[in-house]
Amino acid sequence: MALLSMLPLLVLVVSLKAVFFAQSSEVQHLMSGVNYLQKYGYMDEPDPNAAELISEIEVRQSIMLMQRFFGLRMTGQIDEATAEMMGKPRCGLPDIPRGRGRWFGTSWGGRAKRYLTQGIRWEKYDLTYSFDNYTPDLSRNQVRDSIERALKVWSDVTPLRFREIQGGNPDIHIKFASREHGDSYSFDGSGGTLAHAFFPGTGIGGDAHFDEDESFTFGTYQGTNLFTVAAHELGHSLGLGHSDVQGALMAPYYQGYDPNFRLHSDDIAGVQSLYGGNPRPPTRPQPRPTDPPVPTQPPVEPEPTISPTCTGGFSAVSDIRREVFIFKEEKMWRLSNSGTPLTGYPMPTSRFWGSAPSHADAVFEKLDGTIVFVKGSRFWEFNGLNMKQGFPQHVGQLTGGELSDVDAVLSLRREAKTYFFKDALCWRFDGMEGQMEAGYPKSIADEWVGGPDSVDAAFNLDGDSYLIQGNRYWRFSDGSRTTEAEPGWFTVDFLGCSEDTVFTPTDPAPSGAARTALELWVYLLSALTALIFLT
Repeated sequence: MALLSMLPLLVLVVSLKAVFFAQSSEVQHLMSGVNYLQKYGYMDEPDPNAAELISEIEVRQSIMLMQRFFGLRMTGQIDEATAEMMGKPRCGLPDIPRGRGRWFGTSWGGRAKRYLTQGIRWEKYDLTYSFDNYTPDLSRNQVRDSIERALKVWSDVTPLRFREIQGGNPDIHIKFASREHGDSYSFDGSGGTLAHAFFPGTGIGGDAHFDEDESFTFGTYQGTNLFTVAAHELGHSLGLGHSDVQGALMAPYYQGYDPNFRLHSDDIAGVQSLYGGNPRPPTRPQPRPTDPPVPTQPPVEPEPTISPTCTGGFSAVSDIRREVFIFKEEKMWRLSNSGTPLTGYPMPTSRFWGSAPSHADAVFEKLDGTIVFVKGSRFWEFNGLNMKQGFPQHVGQLTGGELSDVDAVLSLRREAKTYFFKDALCWRFDGMEGQMEAGYPKSIADEWVGGPDSVDAAFNLDGDSYLIQGNRYWRFSDGSRTTEAEPGWFTVDFLGCSEDTVFTPTDPAPSGAARTALELWVYLLSALTALIFLT
């Protein structure tokens, strides 16, 4: 029997203290559906100070509005598909803004399917966040990584930038809690509501709360994936409501773990309507076609490409054991202690440090000889070639909470100082005191007079410091922080490229027997070097 046919049996009178209705399983089921419709905005909640009668027409209209939102057949009854949708784990925020969902004939009922914004946004682009606590389901690093990646989903497509801080007054608080937790929106135990967040504003505005009774997981299809839930909730923290586009991240229900997650075009359009697009969007590799296109004209001989050694774009440069290592993507180059390139490079970084990340942002050697790789918000520490236990960790642990990521790091072991570079600023760490120095951050241009205004990589060789921006480098001699010398070409002066090869194609790579011999030489050289590092 259709549940809505029970309405004649239902005398639904809502007062200050009680709801009176016929006691049957069908009516109980219908009442559960009505509670869902009221909770998520499809039906106005009753006035607690007055008795109200809910009509059959109003219930039908509200059910149809909910069915339309989720792309279900609009029967006006809580049929099997509708009941199944109502039972799915989901976000705790309403799908329809309060006051818009009561009558199906309104302009809301006829709107085109798309994202929804609340007309509320942050009036700045640099936002901070912090953790009130952590779930015991995961390690702290896994929680931090999940939240960082969830925020990156939104910063990749907007000008927004997010930075974790320790304590203070962040824009967004991350909190795990059970049942009633102080915000008048209590959780309901395992299943049902997974989390909720608040739109931008003061007080709890922007905060995201996660139901501790859920079993949160990391990188697995089991349980409730924290990244997936957090990416959705933090969309609310930025001002997005629920989308009625099925498959959009901002659709209300939990969509499960997707290792190849990509933000839906509807979500992108929604957040960019509030903040605009990212002026420097991250590059993504394009999928390769299944079959090559059939040429319609005679093929044109492609121009030879420049050797990767001479194109610059190095992500990190470091002096390790008095030798210079240069990192780019998953490869590395190596210079002798006299600054000349060694034969047989580049080679994969994994030949030396198998657990190190590719595309490292910075690599440096600490005072105690520990080798550190930094990528994004995490860092890895190595004794020689072996990763230490307990890593990776969050960059905040490395920088005393001052930074959540870096552009470059310069270790000055003679002075027991370490510089951290980010955008146009630099911080200085005192290795003897074990803390960041007072008076920092400073402008890079003020601290390193005559140098670049931002730094992509940095290293020290024989007491001279080198700051790199793009393919240009600035040299500061004998511990000085001032230079009057013109910048040089890094690939020309350190990797043996001619100035012509910086801009013009180089000779093609060796082939056949020559390549085989070179690969054998590289393998033998890497094995020998590994033995040296381990001794």
